[in-house]
Amino acid sequence: MSRIRPGQKAEIIASGIPSAASMTYDSKRNRLVIPMNDWNAITIVELGK
Repeated sequence: MSRIRPGQKAEIIASGIPSAASMTYDSKRNRLVIPMNDWNAITIVELGK
C-alpha cells in the first residue's frame, strides 16, 4: 500500500496485507483501518503527522 502526495514521490506505508476487502480513514487519529476478511481481522496503519 502506497501514499502519493502532490509533488512528492510515492511512499510505501504498509506491506504484507493480504486480501484487503476495503479500507476506511480515521481522520481523528490519522490512520487507515483495513478489514482482512480471509483472516477475520483488521489492520490499523498509523499515518503519523
